[in-house]
Amino acid sequence: MEANCSIVTTDCAAALSVTSFDAPEFLLYPNPTSDFFHIESNVSIESVIVYDLKGRIVQSFDSDVTKYSVSEIASGMYIVEIQTEEGLQVRKQFIKE
Repeated sequence: MEANCSIVTTDCAAALSVTSFDAPEFLLYPNPTSDFFHIESNVSIESVIVYDLKGRIVQSFDSDVTKYSVSEIASGMYIVEIQTEEGLQVRKQFIKE
């Protein structure tokens, strides 16, 4: 039995790249801090929540500000959860002196 086969080839080129990609960036400083910290970002921040290392919320901020006061919390290490308006969550650590 003889098979009747034909091979068809096609040349095509397509661009599979992105010309620009702006990944969200977050800079928290000063760290360590005694009174406040700043967050600089290239995206809008919806909320900032400060957790202790046991996972308890110790402070939260709902506005898009750049300076966050932590003068009222005890010295120690904390986790800052940053929520963007697009729904992205980022966690950073800081030390309160």
